[in-house]
Amino acid sequence: MTFQPKDITVIGAGYIGIVSALKLIKDGHKVTIIDRVGPGNGASHGNAGVLVQNNAEPISGPSTISQLPKWLFDPHGPLTIRWKHLPRLAPWLGRMILEGLPHNYQRNATALQQLTQHAIPEWNELIRNTNRQSLVRPVGWLKLFSSDASWKYGKEVVESCKKHGTKYEILNSDEIRQLEPHLAPVFKYGLLQPDSAFIIDPQQMLDQLFDEFLILGGKFEKANIQSMLPSSEKVTLFFDDSSSKIVDDILIAAGGWSNKLLKTFGESVHLQVERGYHAMVKHHSEKGPLISRPTMFCDHTFVIAPMDKGMRVTCQVELAEIDSEPDYTRLRRLLPIAKKYIPDLTMDVESEWMGARPSQPDSVPTIGWLPNHPKVMLAFGHQHLGVTMAGITGRVVSDLYAGRDPSIDLTPYRAIR
Repeated sequence: MTFQPKDITVIGAGYIGIVSALKLIKDGHKVTIIDRVGPGNGASHGNAGVLVQNNAEPISGPSTISQLPKWLFDPHGPLTIRWKHLPRLAPWLGRMILEGLPHNYQRNATALQQLTQHAIPEWNELIRNTNRQSLVRPVGWLKLFSSDASWKYGKEVVESCKKHGTKYEILNSDEIRQLEPHLAPVFKYGLLQPDSAFIIDPQQMLDQLFDEFLILGGKFEKANIQSMLPSSEKVTLFFDDSSSKIVDDILIAAGGWSNKLLKTFGESVHLQVERGYHAMVKHHSEKGPLISRPTMFCDHTFVIAPMDKGMRVTCQVELAEIDSEPDYTRLRRLLPIAKKYIPDLTMDVESEWMGARPSQPDSVPTIGWLPNHPKVMLAFGHQHLGVTMAGITGRVVSDLYAGRDPSIDLTPYRAIR
């Protein structure tokens, strides 16, 4: 089949949208990105920067489901729900619980691993021969457990690693201290995934990818799309200022806002936002970063990542409507716990942030053509792994537009499943 360059409009300027747009323009397509706020201003801005190679851990699994009641009533727990939104959240929660059953969990883990096995190779391709290489460090992904109770989750991760061929190392308390000497001596077990990597400044990385897209001739428009009307050859976009625009092909990569756009085609998916929070804490003036890699503290399920400009303490999951006002209460409750684990951590908070991760009940993203709409492609729902899967998602998207075989079975990622 002869390659035919297209005029493609990418809706969404997070990692998935920008990396996909960059891949497409390198393939020879004419590409415009449209976003309601600007590059990297959604969930992509505030992530922990982890690139998890060969990840096969859906959010909903046997251990998750068994702990849900406890988490909901724990003021330091990893999950909170704004109860007034429960009627609208209930269908998604019900499906998430079903997806945590063992046979569903294994199916979803396999679907994730099929993409994440390409995570680091695809990222290496994105940064090769650029100054972006200095922003990625091959330091692995560390999970720590201070109790036998929390280690039950660790064992679940180990079994998943064994099943899916993910490299891992189990660490004892002495080995943890040797690896990260500034940690308090309270951890009984550690689990290191050494093949994973870390972006020390996710916003700077995204800005540089976006700059390359513009240098190669890409265009950007800041606009808020309200609805879309497809025809056999074109798609009409309607904006909130009452203007409209007719485009050829579109890629919906708008994260948590994608379902709103999808509904204009008479379609819908089970997409909910997991609102995450972070606090940026100043580095210790003398010691600099107090840990050398992103680390999950599994007893309270939060992550601390040693970013270039400070320590990023990320708070767990809040289920609420996407545009609800942020509530930093739980994040602030976590900071004393973070200091207990890293005694030299300062409490000098420079900024607080909230973002909405796009998540489907099975933790599996939607990637591919929208059925019955040949001008519309989808790439959203990457939950906590949007940065990890940006490179491989962009490659799959560009393969599909070019008529190439992506060499991945895309059945698990179809929109209607």
